[in-house]
Amino acid sequence: NEIESFVPDGETEFFTLLSSIRQVLASQTQMSIRAEDPADTAHHIGRLADEIGKFRDWYSLTENVECTEIESGKQMRLPVRDALGLARAEKLGGEQHYFDFTDALSYELDELVMSFSDLADYSAES
Repeated sequence: NEIESFVPDGETEFFTLLSSIRQVLASQTQMSIRAEDPADTAHHIGRLADEIGKFRDWYSLTENVECTEIESGKQMRLPVRDALGLARAEKLGGEQHYFDFTDALSYELDELVMSFSDLADYSAES
């Protein structure tokens, strides 16, 4: 939730992607917890670990956001983490930037499997 609060205004698609990623991670966590068969638990934990690794790479390592400093015109490519940090700094009086999250939108979501009761629980928590 805190990461979503850093998204610059007008980046609706990117905000929606972050929400979807959160839902996938929450769903996989719930499936890992609720699995009754140890083999199913191991399978779901493995999928969750893969998804967390994919998220970490996309969020922290891949330079997938184009940032342009408005005053100087200086351009740089940053990971999502660093771009959101700049966006947060803007709200605290930092330098203004233009952000292009287009390349970051290519995150491939894992399938989202959630029961209706899980969905209701998740909606109540959000």
